[in-house]
Amino acid sequence: MKKVLSTLLLAMFINAASAQVSKLINVTTAGTLTTLLSATEKSNITNLTVTGNIDARDFKTLRDEITELSILDLSGVSIKAYTGNEGTQSSTSTSYIANAIPQYAFKNSQYLYYEKKITKIVIPNTITSIGNDAFYGCNKFNNINLPSSLTSINDYAFYHCDSLTSVSIPASVMRIGIGAFMCSGLISISIPSSIVVISETTFNQCKNLISISIPSSVSTIGKGAFQWCNKIISVTIPSSVTSIEEAAFATCGGYFTVDSNNSFFSSQDGVLFNKNKTTLLFCPSTKTGSYLIPTSVLNIGIAAFNYNSNLTSITIPASVSSISNYAFNNCTGLIAIYSLATNPINLTSSSSVFSGLSSPTLYVPIGSRTAYRTANTWRDFSNIVEMTTSLQSINQSNIKMRIENEKLFIENAKVGDNVEIYSFSGIKIKEQSIRSNQTKIELHKGIYLIRIENYSNKVIIR
Repeated sequence: MKKVLSTLLLAMFINAASAQVSKLINVTTAGTLTTLLSATEKSNITNLTVTGNIDARDFKTLRDEITELSILDLSGVSIKAYTGNEGTQSSTSTSYIANAIPQYAFKNSQYLYYEKKITKIVIPNTITSIGNDAFYGCNKFNNINLPSSLTSINDYAFYHCDSLTSVSIPASVMRIGIGAFMCSGLISISIPSSIVVISETTFNQCKNLISISIPSSVSTIGKGAFQWCNKIISVTIPSSVTSIEEAAFATCGGYFTVDSNNSFFSSQDGVLFNKNKTTLLFCPSTKTGSYLIPTSVLNIGIAAFNYNSNLTSITIPASVSSISNYAFNNCTGLIAIYSLATNPINLTSSSSVFSGLSSPTLYVPIGSRTAYRTANTWRDFSNIVEMTTSLQSINQSNIKMRIENEKLFIENAKVGDNVEIYSFSGIKIKEQSIRSNQTKIELHKGIYLIRIENYSNKVIIR
């Protein structure tokens, strides 16, 4: 009997300890919330509704003193301006504006994750700004409605609010700050047509983001804005975009499409280029198999192929004169790199161009092996092989080839047979296996020699 009773008492104690404690409190004078709650209430309240007048001092109380707070309803408050050293940012005198969630509202002064328990906040429909780092690191925070009064979401406002899955940004918002929505749980985000600049790292590390819609108001996409968004299916660049900064889409999975009226950028086969295709900016991390860089390309941009583990071979044409930092960094699926330049590209000023690879073979033109073995970065390849064709002049009548829109279609070849493609000068530029009765291979304009086992032929792409 005593054992049963003690078990019941223990269960009652656990239930009491875990029970939600709700409280409604009206703050008449801003800055006095801490005096209206007892020490017991501060340690027990889980659901709190606040009405009346509050300022940055009261936000500091909510953040630092009410330790079990899970749900906070501020819909009935008026946020007042405050200047002093008792607010959320620091111990030095700071000015906080009215009608704004103050900077560091739920983050401590040591810039560490602080509020781990809060899941929902209802904010007033009068606020115009959400301050820097306001909800920084609130990783259980999963619910917020942004009012139509809001005009500014400042830097790192929702940084690592990783339980947020969707956010609807109202059309009133004119600015979204640096790193504002670096939230790994985000699946969808709406960007209003009021936004002109997508700031640096705004949606960086949103690794579950599936879709984005860039409005035609946007002119600039900042550095690393969508970096590591590797689940995005497609990205459409509108005609309004004039600037895409470095690593903006690095490791992004989206198939790129550019509005034909855009004067600064273009796309081909899902890859993003500048308008005249002299600079390759970003190749989607979902690009698979072999990829032949167009011969118009002179420059390969920063992190252009970064962390693509799906590519098995890459062909760098002789036209390329520069390769930027991290261009092929951690492309772990690469088994072959074909560099068609007789003299190796100077990579002295570029860092980590081929770092993190799984020992692919580097193929170079005949007579160039010694030059590559002594060139900076190129010499790090353990296996450098000079390319040769050794083509046999044999035809096999049942294999058929046709050209459509810069694509070679091979029919009736045996599944599993190997297809080798050489430039007319005898340099191997591509290799893959036959996977079906009709195999499609993307090529650019030029003359090519094709070999399939004992079959060889010449094709011209016009």
